Amino acid sequence: MIKGNLASFSLGEIFQSLAVNTHTGTMKILEKTGEEKYLYFSKGEICLFSSSSHPSLRIGEILIRSGALERSKLEEALELQKTSSERLGGILIKHFGVSQSDIEIALETKICEEIYDLFLLNEAEFEFFVDHFPEEIFESYEKNIHISINTTNVLMEGLRLADEWKVIQRKVGTFNEIFALTGPPPAEGYSCVEEEAVYTLIDGQTPVSEIFDYFPGSRFECCKTLFEFLGAGRIRPLSLEECRQKGNEASKKGDTQSAIFFLNYATQLGPDRPEPFVLVGKLLKQIDKEHEAQAAHLKATQLYFEAGDFKKVIEVGDPLLKSHPRDEELLTAVFQAAMAEKKKEIASNSGECLAQILLDKGSRAHAIEILQRLIGLFPSDLMRRLYVAGLLKEGNNSQDQDRAIHLLEEGLDLVGSKGDINEKIKVNRLLFEICPDRQDVKQEISNLLSLQERVIKRKKAKVTLFGIVCIVLLLLALIPILYEIKARELYSHAQRLEQISKETGNYQVAVDAYTRLIDEYSMSTRASMAEASRDSLVQREKTKAEVIQKVENTKKFEQAQKFKKAKQNVVSKFERAAEFESKGKFPQAFALYKELLNADRNLFPQEVETILLPVIVTSNPPGCNVTLNKKVVGKTPIVLRAEIDKPLELHLSRDGCEPHNLKSKFGEKASYHFEMKLRPITDFRLSSAIHDPIDSDGEDLVFPSRDGFFYSFSPKNQKLNWRRVIGRFGDKASTPLYLPTEIVIGNVNGEVSCFSRENGKSRWRLFLEHSILARPSVSEDARYVAVGDTSGKLSLIDNKSGKLTGQFQTENEILFAPAFWNYMAIVASEDNNLYFVSLPKAKKVIHTESFPGEISCDLQVYGQTMIFTTRDGQLHSYDLSQRRFKWTRNLEGEPVGNPIQYQDQFLTSLASGEIVAIESESGVIKWKQSLCKSLPGQITLNADKIYMGTQEGEVFGFDLKSKTKIWSYRSDSVISQAPLVFGHHLFVVTHGGKFFIMELFKG
Repeated sequence: MIKGNLASFSLGEIFQSLAVNTHTGTMKILEKTGEEKYLYFSKGEICLFSSSSHPSLRIGEILIRSGALERSKLEEALELQKTSSERLGGILIKHFGVSQSDIEIALETKICEEIYDLFLLNEAEFEFFVDHFPEEIFESYEKNIHISINTTNVLMEGLRLADEWKVIQRKVGTFNEIFALTGPPPAEGYSCVEEEAVYTLIDGQTPVSEIFDYFPGSRFECCKTLFEFLGAGRIRPLSLEECRQKGNEASKKGDTQSAIFFLNYATQLGPDRPEPFVLVGKLLKQIDKEHEAQAAHLKATQLYFEAGDFKKVIEVGDPLLKSHPRDEELLTAVFQAAMAEKKKEIASNSGECLAQILLDKGSRAHAIEILQRLIGLFPSDLMRRLYVAGLLKEGNNSQDQDRAIHLLEEGLDLVGSKGDINEKIKVNRLLFEICPDRQDVKQEISNLLSLQERVIKRKKAKVTLFGIVCIVLLLLALIPILYEIKARELYSHAQRLEQISKETGNYQVAVDAYTRLIDEYSMSTRASMAEASRDSLVQREKTKAEVIQKVENTKKFEQAQKFKKAKQNVVSKFERAAEFESKGKFPQAFALYKELLNADRNLFPQEVETILLPVIVTSNPPGCNVTLNKKVVGKTPIVLRAEIDKPLELHLSRDGCEPHNLKSKFGEKASYHFEMKLRPITDFRLSSAIHDPIDSDGEDLVFPSRDGFFYSFSPKNQKLNWRRVIGRFGDKASTPLYLPTEIVIGNVNGEVSCFSRENGKSRWRLFLEHSILARPSVSEDARYVAVGDTSGKLSLIDNKSGKLTGQFQTENEILFAPAFWNYMAIVASEDNNLYFVSLPKAKKVIHTESFPGEISCDLQVYGQTMIFTTRDGQLHSYDLSQRRFKWTRNLEGEPVGNPIQYQDQFLTSLASGEIVAIESESGVIKWKQSLCKSLPGQITLNADKIYMGTQEGEVFGFDLKSKTKIWSYRSDSVISQAPLVFGHHLFVVTHGGKFFIMELFKG
């Protein structure tokens, strides 16, 4: 990914770099306003454009401008679209005579005009995502139309427009401008469609930012036309007074949005006039744009302050302090205005906040100055004097000390002789801290403390004496009355308890209540009545106890019989559970133990308490390390044992798998099974982007890189064996031909190299005239190598000597690998023809076969059958012995990569993320399965499973028997090349140059 800011890198430099290096990917541009623009580049050329928020140019308007469509027909098409699910482009082609080429030209015009607007940006963030295509960003009908725009041409036109824009911005720059016509339309008519469109949109009401939404062209063309009209005197900008008047009128009519447009322009015309800012702030607040409203009012406050209108400063600025409590500039303005207007409360609040901010910044002198001004406004505020004196005391210089002493002495004079003692003590103490040699202050503090102590003692003595007298009098009068009242209350309470006892059968509570009354209030009139009631209840309780005893004896006998039977049942369950365990049937044993724990604890408390529940832990793959409660206990499968409700904290780990954690309690489940997620055993990065297949001999990896080198690397030792140059940095090499002991590869300079896998040393090199992008092929006997180049020439090379044995010229480029069969070499060129030429000199053309569409994969031979795909979504099976097509199948999607053979089927992936299986003999589609949402990469087949990467960086395994995805892992970069399987390991490489190795398991 490449990122930066357009203030540091111009758009022209970025476009030039993408074009020169033929990059493929998506560029995102984020403007200050939050608007996002996206451009998709394919091999350095622009193909698609999308905008997140700004209304993009309409295809219909462009078709009208080009003369390919009449406006009346466009309106009919738009009406028809409302009742149809079709795209506008399809409707225009189907019903209104617009051709596919007209749509393509209009789309190209639309993309170019949108891009030209980007050259007007001064500051914006940009990011370029290499080999990334976000499906959801671009319109589906645009993706289905193949557009390719030369980036260099767009760059030159964009730079020219940027130069013109600098001149236009002198009169049209902010897009808040509102223009009015100065006269009728020109008698000679309009020179172009753009002039007429702009002229009809100018009404003295609509700002330029809204004219863009209705103008049929780009913003640049609109502004250029406005600039020309201004120069010719055909339009004029509204004056400041006109804007204010129209804004007030629109506001009275309830048209808030129009009023805001007028007043925004008024602020632009009169940036030193505060009234428009106040009005536009009020209107913005009405439509809940609080932040923008506050910004307008802040600007108005600043302007009022500069003009010396302090009343207006307070009126507008004071309410803003609630949302901007630490805005120093605002606080200063409000404080100064409040002091000037003698608004004490506002001055106090704003001044204290401002002083605190200044203190936090370290501006102590300025803060003290503000606080002293407040003291002048509040001369009797002693606490403020003390605070300021404390600040002055910290200054540690004689001038500040003198100012602090003066403030404190003035404070003492204000307190006076009858003032509060505590306040006097505070003032004198601070004064003594500043002047420790003043004995008069020290003596005054001592006198004040003594006086304070005497005052406190007198207050305490008065309160104590008065309280004692009151208490004695009350006790003498109330004791006899309270005695009898308390006794009667207790008797009533005991009677209520007796009534309750008759319902509950618990008489002891009432007996205790009567006994308490007799013991504590024997002199009361209720004592004898309480004694009689108590005796009656005691006799009743005795009778009840005898009945209860008989019932309990009966229950004990019955319970003994039940216990004997239950005991026999428990013994049986223990025996059955032990039998299950001995046979390995742990879930059945677990269930019996749970029954014993839940129902039979009282029968065998010791045996039940020592029951250890068996819990089985399994995993796929097996052999995971198991940690129980932070202690290693073994590997899966494993049986764990513990008491019920004990903590069960499991941690499973294994090389090549994501760790798994579980927190539970023993007894909740009899077994736990974990499907472990795969992850790389190791990963490493060797070079820059890798876009071609890798290969291995079981120990070492070999691969080409876009940095211009070919590498051999040992994953086991993490060591580079060798590397050799195959081209320049960034150049595209051909897909390598991997042979058992050698590697053959071509490059854009026309060089074909054959070198050793063991040490990278050249066996032979041959220089051809044109770029080689197609993978070389080798004959079955390994005698000849076939190489196709971009000029359409097929070259046959003797693999032993490296000498050219023959060449054959086709009509167009050769971009995919040729094939060999029997005594022939077969090649497909971009002229949609198959050529069968003789070995070894390619002088004789044995046969030529035409096919529809452009070839999109290498030619692959299986026995007497050759398979290949074309970009129109067709898979072709060709019978080599009879030299005719056996069948052609429409795959209903664009194929990706080379088809592969699996049993009696051919498998191929589609750009839609699906995989298709086609019967090899009949060409019938046997099944189709969706695997991913993004563009898939090349397929690897191993046994009954396939492995594949995607544009989003996902790699996964797919089981062909069950037709299910069995695992997946997401990396941080595009995976387009087929993963490599050796033994139980999977080697995967990303476009970012990162390798990772995964272990493959059964299941």
